[in-house]
Amino acid sequence: MLGNPYPATIEGKHFIASNRTIETLYFWTHTVAASGGSYAQNNFASYTTLGGVASAAGGQIPDGTIKPGQGFYFYSSENEKVLFHNALRYDVKNTQFFKSSNEVKIAENDIFWIEFIPK
Repeated sequence: MLGNPYPATIEGKHFIASNRTIETLYFWTHTVAASGGSYAQNNFASYTTLGGVASAAGGQIPDGTIKPGQGFYFYSSENEKVLFHNALRYDVKNTQFFKSSNEVKIAENDIFWIEFIPK
């Protein structure tokens, strides 16, 4: 599991080209909710230098842009270091970020205690 370490978007095709053992990047899509305490395995969209494919459960198709902090993973048959370099970064308006769009609202209990101490 990796994540984009830069405060800028990186381009997936250049990341793959810079790492000879990486062919496909996988992104968790959160398309299918957890059931029985586990998530379905068909929640991963994939991206190669040929383009993106939505997860088997549907959802967004990766466009090759990886936002700052976006997590992803890949398979590799070799134990080799992964290379990130500044040339991967580029300035683009990217609205694609694979995350759950449901906001969790936390109930607030504004409770406080007052202690009166006699003098």
